[in-house]
Amino acid sequence: MIGNGDYKEEALANGVSDAEEVARTLREIGFAVTLLRNADLPTMEEAVEAFRRQLGPGDIGLFYYSGHGVQVNGSNYLVPINAKLNRERDVKVYAYPLAIALNALEDANATSRIIILDACRDNPFYRRWRSSNRSLSASRGLATQQPSGSGTLIAFSTAPDQVAADRLGSSRNSPFTTHLLRHLRTPNLEVKELFRRVQKDVVLSTRNEQIPWVNESLLEEVVLNPSGAAVSPPLVRQQAPEPSPVLPRSQPPSVAELPGFGFHPATSSSAPTRSLTFALRGHTEYVISVAFSPDGRRIVSGSEDNTLRLWDAATGQPIGPPLQGHTHWVNSVAFSPDGRRIVSGSSDNTLRLWDAATGKPIGPPLQGHTEDVASVAFSPDGRRIVSGSRDTTLRLWDTATGKPIGPPLQGHTDSVVSVAFSSDSRRIVSGSWDNTLRLWDAATGKNTGFSRQGLPHNLYSVAFSPDGRRIVSGSDDKTLRLWDAGTGKPIGPPLQGHTNSVNSVAFSPDGRRIVSGSWDN
Repeated sequence: MIGNGDYKEEALANGVSDAEEVARTLREIGFAVTLLRNADLPTMEEAVEAFRRQLGPGDIGLFYYSGHGVQVNGSNYLVPINAKLNRERDVKVYAYPLAIALNALEDANATSRIIILDACRDNPFYRRWRSSNRSLSASRGLATQQPSGSGTLIAFSTAPDQVAADRLGSSRNSPFTTHLLRHLRTPNLEVKELFRRVQKDVVLSTRNEQIPWVNESLLEEVVLNPSGAAVSPPLVRQQAPEPSPVLPRSQPPSVAELPGFGFHPATSSSAPTRSLTFALRGHTEYVISVAFSPDGRRIVSGSEDNTLRLWDAATGQPIGPPLQGHTHWVNSVAFSPDGRRIVSGSSDNTLRLWDAATGKPIGPPLQGHTEDVASVAFSPDGRRIVSGSRDTTLRLWDTATGKPIGPPLQGHTDSVVSVAFSSDSRRIVSGSWDNTLRLWDAATGKNTGFSRQGLPHNLYSVAFSPDGRRIVSGSDDKTLRLWDAGTGKPIGPPLQGHTNSVNSVAFSPDGRRIVSGSWDN
């Protein structure tokens, strides 16, 4: 693992942290790892040669590089931390040829070789050379690189001659490494399928601006995490189109039946857990969102396979065929208070209403958002729906007509990933990745003046207490916070106990307990 970031020119915010997180994850799934931070050329040369000597029959040799990379005359070079690349020809003296690393690994006696290059960051060298040399032979990004023998896979963070982003929002990691970390944790996932999923996620999260590339000559299946070892969650923010699931505020006690959730008394942070009773299987891709019906007899789920499914909560068996209509991921689902309807929000920028008895769509899609719909909720009186979107707005909808009520609710500056109504249907609370919690008048769409700005971390989840006097929020700082819904002031210190981002929160019906779900499982 090599992570370079502290360049004198065009330093990379995530170069080192990318390598650190990949190294940590690989160790936890059973790899022996050597990690280099901010390496110079001799250090890179010595480390690759030592790595070659360590590999033997039956081994999987994995080389990961995060940092600047350049292409000259169709050849790729990795840029050491102290490289002086004032002219194009300096590359051959001061940079590390990727071909040497590839040859070293392919000469090794390993069974399989995986080379991962998050190295196509836009760099100052190409821009400088281009301004002073009209016959420039360098190009933006890296050139395509084919394995010279069998048993090798080379994964690039973006397409040939293109550049990749160094940062995904306020994440600790690049877009490519953010999604790589997620899929490295998936047990028994064949490596070609792993990179197919990474490619899909990066394309969606960067809006087609970055397309990872893979060249391979593998003759056998390779699995990086065959045992399904317990792996700590990524220390990164998951991005839409993977927003936090929003659990229905009308039925918080049902959340207690889900595995891996902690109970927090509203004034403390103890966390006993419940055990899994059965698994609900039927989706063909990741399940992003779930909700119980008000009577607790049914469950609805939304998935990356673009469908919803209904389940019998007593047996775990599916009820009818998948609910089809969305053309992209289903990010959020909720039952109406009477249990007769379901609303879903999708990365196709729409909401849809469904008949919960027949699974049929009710009317056309609800259109108005310009980006992914990340969160939805019914009002307790069943007359309205609120949605939050990556377009930074909330929208109110009339459940009888499917029409928007008034203009978008504006005020956030980043994705609105969680929304909830108060029990009297008169107020709405929203949480956003702009580190802000906002309160809205549901009748007028106006901000009530409650706005907790400048919080230290992104908000992932929000909920009202049943009496409407308190709000709980979950954040990527691993804590929950209680707020006075009237004054906007915090109530007590943060509730601690989780070791990763808090994705979902809900109050018990009597308001005395809070349940929270986190990436720490």
